[in-house]
Amino acid sequence: MTEMDKIQIRIFADPMMGMHWELWPVLRKLLVKLDNQIDLDFMPVELVKDIYNFVDQSTLARYGKKVALNTYWAKLMQIYLQEQQISSMPIIMGSTGKHLFDEEHTSSRNLILAYLAMERLKPESRFDFLYAIQQATVLQDKQTTDLAILQEIANKYGVNESQFIQTLNSNEVENEFDQLQRITEKLQIKQLPSATITYHDKTYLANALINYSQWVELLEKITGNKLTESDIPLNSDSLEKIMAKFETISAIELEELFDIDDETELKTAILPLIKQNKVKESKYRDVSFYKRIKNEN
Repeated sequence: MTEMDKIQIRIFADPMMGMHWELWPVLRKLLVKLDNQIDLDFMPVELVKDIYNFVDQSTLARYGKKVALNTYWAKLMQIYLQEQQISSMPIIMGSTGKHLFDEEHTSSRNLILAYLAMERLKPESRFDFLYAIQQATVLQDKQTTDLAILQEIANKYGVNESQFIQTLNSNEVENEFDQLQRITEKLQIKQLPSATITYHDKTYLANALINYSQWVELLEKITGNKLTESDIPLNSDSLEKIMAKFETISAIELEELFDIDDETELKTAILPLIKQNKVKESKYRDVSFYKRIKNEN
């Protein structure tokens, strides 16, 4: 398939969104099952420009910023927990006492700037970095609105502090940030996450669908039934190829990808990779996450 024939999918979302995190199972299934037929990328958009626009204004006026933020944080936790029901990707927040937003961290801007910086510094790792900052946000309960936390994560991808901060604060990143906001406004995107789908010379705007079959139905309609879905067998070889594509992936994502309900079959297939020290397993709320172990040779 030529580049012109590829389906261009662009996901517009804020990395801090629980809804964005819950999209991974279906997006990764698209990336594997449709492979070279799609070109998927992320367009990070700032949802939270100022957290004080979201707090209860009467509480803010009467009790001040701290109380208003604490009250809103409780509400935000409920939103995250509701979003967890979409695809069952686990969300564990509020356990450390650190809030994503506080009086010093009032927007989600840093997460977006960090992604745009990594897009320049380590373009081949940008999706893994995005997954990592979301994992830090919703699973490890880290305050990823804080640049120090984002620097720590960037460092794991071979980017030192000076590189990261210099690029993040560059005019190029700032201009791209502004351009993404303008594109979002021009497309009249009212809901996040949303997606644009471009095929040949036509572009369509859609809600970022959670259901894989809905995605396939929509893409078939746009392309005139030209999709070819790959049949991926569940075995160690397939899993090793998938792990080469994604640094970290959850059992929930793999179950979606292979259309299975029982994790037993998955565990049997991935066990050889764990024993060969190619994959490491960790758990969050009884959900297994598998991370590729780097080959130091």
